[in-house]
Amino acid sequence: MSRFLRIKLLPTVIINIGVATVISGGDWDSVLLALMLLQGISLYLFGMGLNDRLDLNQDQINAQRGLAIPRPLVTGELSLGLANLLISSFFVSFLICSAGIYLWKKETSIDGLILSAITLGFILLYNGLFKFVPLLGPFCMGMVRGTLILSVATMSLGKFPQWDSLVGLYAFSMTLYILAVTHFSMEEERARPVALKLRKLLVFIAFSFPFALIYSDLYESINTYVSGLYLHGVLFISVFLWKQTPPLSPQRTTLLFLSGMTWIDFHFFWVFVSTKRLSASSLEDLPISELIVAISAIPMWMIAWFLWAMFGLGFKDRTLQSSLKNEDHERPAP
Repeated sequence: MSRFLRIKLLPTVIINIGVATVISGGDWDSVLLALMLLQGISLYLFGMGLNDRLDLNQDQINAQRGLAIPRPLVTGELSLGLANLLISSFFVSFLICSAGIYLWKKETSIDGLILSAITLGFILLYNGLFKFVPLLGPFCMGMVRGTLILSVATMSLGKFPQWDSLVGLYAFSMTLYILAVTHFSMEEERARPVALKLRKLLVFIAFSFPFALIYSDLYESINTYVSGLYLHGVLFISVFLWKQTPPLSPQRTTLLFLSGMTWIDFHFFWVFVSTKRLSASSLEDLPISELIVAISAIPMWMIAWFLWAMFGLGFKDRTLQSSLKNEDHERPAP
């Protein structure tokens, strides 16, 4: 069931919602945040389940050709009946959470709920019509994350955020990045070397985009943090891409790229925190507790991401054993 619902990547949705809530600048509302988290998680699990359910025939063909690791519905790990029940349950959960948000926030939640419905619409468009359509499929996937972020920000603020606000730039950056990663993943089954390299370059450009943005007059004061976070993100992802023996498959590379979106999450969170801190006082005037946070936050994030990628996403064995040259050494399957 975990592979069917792709639970390993669920933290990316939770972080998206948490960061969008914070950087939107809205008043803190624990009940609303809990409802938005449940709504977003339900939507994610619904989309992941629907993806496998509608791709059953194609997944069977890919498994027979040896193009991909057989999915749970193909291997029989999960029955069609249980898959249908799970998909329906998560859809109902999404509707219940949406109703709960409306009951809690009344009219101020309507715009945000409309954006949630648009997010659902892009999920259905991707899975039902455009999954294998060049550009349109990746665009739909990018918009799923972008509209999710905008819906959370809109419900937190009670109104649609400005397009040039930090959360607006966050939504656009995440849309662009997921579009590029999905465009790369569409090449998985063909695995043409030149096409994969070009699409990997597009992912790198999309990853770089938010770090090159100028957010405010205070940017000059925080550009050291921004540059450091960007360079470390590239370094950490590169460790997994280039130090593998054997090299990562396209499918595993896509998984790694998807985990890379959390560097963009933390980037926008850190810009928000740094901007607030610098606008309030100079670094010398910060209390010692805040100074410790300012110094340690980025290293702590890097350690957390590295541990998640190694142990949570299953890169542990290849990462730790990449220096072994013995061809007879058996590596467990990812």
